[in-house]
Amino acid sequence: MVLLVLLFAVSWYGADGAPGPGHRIVTGTLTGWQALTAVRWLILVTALVAVSAVAVHAASLTRQAVAAVRLALLGLSAASAVALVLRVLIDLPSPDRIVDQKLGAILGLAAGLGLAYGAVEAVREQRARLLVGR
Repeated sequence: MVLLVLLFAVSWYGADGAPGPGHRIVTGTLTGWQALTAVRWLILVTALVAVSAVAVHAASLTRQAVAAVRLALLGLSAASAVALVLRVLIDLPSPDRIVDQKLGAILGLAAGLGLAYGAVEAVREQRARLLVGR
């Protein structure tokens, strides 16, 4: 949920000469949603699956349903974390118009990595419960 809030509400990049509405040049900041045009959909789906994982766990559904949602979250969060590492640390979204990174990009990366770590731990917990036989 934190990643989703950071994606929409916090500045991630400083832009200089970015094309805006009506073919005018915009100088200012971009949120993660504005700058990460391809990655934003992956992050949005990952956040929705994370919310559904909490709902499935709270509803005490079958082990198979909980395990399926946790595995889906693991795959999506890992892909989101890799995409965020690439876009925040290695290859900026638009190097010709992005002039700097803001704190929001670093916080978004940390939230993405935290979500992936949480998904790994959830799957580990599920495996441990199956081995114990609960």
